[in-house]
This record gives sequence, structure tokens and C-alpha cells, in this order.
Amino acid sequence: MHASSDIPQHHESSLCGIEFVTRKITLTLAQIRHGLQDVSELGNLDAKSAGFDREWQGKDEKTQGIDRKSGKVVVRVNPAFYRPAEVDILIGNPAKAREKLGWEREVGFDALVQMMMEADLRRVAGGQAQ
Repeated sequence: MHASSDIPQHHESSLCGIEFVTRKITLTLAQIRHGLQDVSELGNLDAKSAGFDREWQGKDEKTQGIDRKSGKVVVRVNPAFYRPAEVDILIGNPAKAREKLGWEREVGFDALVQMMMEADLRRVAGGQAQ
């Protein structure tokens, strides 16, 4: 009998569906940039992201992310997007894949975010919302 196991880990790319928060963020920011949407609505804001100069106001379902440059609300909590089996913190750790498989990432986080944002800006500019 052959048995296999894997290390389940979500990957990030501009090809992910918009049900994944990173892709949803880049797509909605692209739509905001092109004037097709006013605000991005998310569920749990405790998921980690980096490199954004934002100001959070409010608490729980009343939390909003304010764009410091324009003063506009660009992120708002919407309980409709809460996941029923929400986990407290979502941070992947590739250490085991690196150790056991010799895997190394080819693209760093900042470059990945830039690639995803540029892809969604192109999609929205070309009339492709998804």
C-alpha cells in the first residue's frame, strides 16, 4: 500500500480567485483606483498584511480603514464576509517545506503584492472584473 501526505498551504498569485483575501484586496483596490468601486469590504481584519499606510477607526463590525492621503474610507468590515470556521490568525510557515523538500520561494512578499496589484489594475482597466 502506498500512502502520501502533503503540507497544505495556500499559494498566492494573481491567478487566485477573489474569495481569497489577498486577491480580493488587490482587485477591489484596482476597482477603486479606476472609479468602479468606492470601498473594499472584508470580514476578519486580524489577518496579517504589510506595507500599507492606513488608519483604522472604530471597533469590531464598525471598523473602517481610512486612506490617510484622501481621507476616504477604503476598507470596511462587513459581517457577511465572516467565515463560519474563522481561525484566530492566518500566517503560513514554509519552514517544513524548506527543510524536508528543499523548497525556496522565488518571489518575495513585496514583489508578490506588486505583481498581484499590477495584474488586477490591468484586468480592471481592460474591463475584466475577475
